[in-house]
Amino acid sequence: MSREQIKVLYLTPSVKLLGARRSLLALVKGLSEEFEPVVVCPSEGGLAEELRKAGVTTFRIPLYQWRKGKYLVHRYFSVRRLANLIHQISPHIIHCNEFYVMPYAVKSSRGLRIPIVSHIRLNVSKNYIKKYYLHKADKLIVVSQALANKLAETELSERTVVVYNAIDPTDFSLPENSSEFRKEIGVSGTTLLLGQVAGIEPRKRQHITLRAARKVVDRFADVHFVFVGNPRPEHQSYFNELRTIAKNLGIADKVSFIPFRTDIAPVYSALDINLLVSSGEGFGRTIIEAGYLGVPSIGTHSGGIPELIEDGVTGCLVNLDDVDELSETILSLAFDAEKRRRMGESARKLVEQKFLPPAHCEKIQTIYRELLNR
Repeated sequence: MSREQIKVLYLTPSVKLLGARRSLLALVKGLSEEFEPVVVCPSEGGLAEELRKAGVTTFRIPLYQWRKGKYLVHRYFSVRRLANLIHQISPHIIHCNEFYVMPYAVKSSRGLRIPIVSHIRLNVSKNYIKKYYLHKADKLIVVSQALANKLAETELSERTVVVYNAIDPTDFSLPENSSEFRKEIGVSGTTLLLGQVAGIEPRKRQHITLRAARKVVDRFADVHFVFVGNPRPEHQSYFNELRTIAKNLGIADKVSFIPFRTDIAPVYSALDINLLVSSGEGFGRTIIEAGYLGVPSIGTHSGGIPELIEDGVTGCLVNLDDVDELSETILSLAFDAEKRRRMGESARKLVEQKFLPPAHCEKIQTIYRELLNR
């Protein structure tokens, strides 16, 4: 290792290869040789495996949920282990990939004057500032202007900077046979296929999609809706409710529920339209993932979503929970394949301009340099 390298220690609360961890993976793989990433993972799993494949130094230290009382003793030992690691490797910067691990960064580096950076990828309430030590961060990176606006009237505003997420294009190469996923769910090559790639939970509004689907089917019969994602245990009842809604609406044969999968490119490439009709999205990663593969999205005027869709150009925006507007927007694209094609091309160009690793990584690296030059 060159002495000139800047060592950045990344902390992540999870190794599941969902949006936040995919963003971390794209970042550490895209850093210039000026920086050396070291990542602490709480367990083995998808992220840890991909990091090692990429040659990134990885350590395993459990980072338990800080606010859960049952982990009080466990977190004490985790802080000690993390403090020992920090003394061992002497990082120049600590970067929390999600704000939930900020307390570990603060406690384990106490007295060492190491700059701390934290990503904020979700909406945070004001009471989270002290609970998760966000006021102790030297810099907070938010993934949309919508999130920055939420923090504008807090003590965090001056240390907040917007850096949009990026996707690793190597994860989204077109499959040799884009019809494989359609075969998997029993849908023909000519059927209009709409997909919603998201965790199954009320905030993602799958029930709104189903109600809009009922109206779409009445006027455009050759259509299918696929939901790709898993419910957390606390949302299993909502998942069951969705199945009941589809059955009661008489569209169960027009709907598929598929568990989340890491090889998501074949799913997007099979879609005609991508959907993200949720509330409170900090960013909306699925929009740029689909866009990179030339698939337009319909999203809501909520959170960071409007920053990712140029309405009428790369996709469409609808009002939150407006079933009629959603169904009419779907139908307007269903009957116009050329419009879908143009939007898909524009979506890909937008992603190539704004959401690929080079620009993203350079913005993050600039933040690191500024902190170290203080």
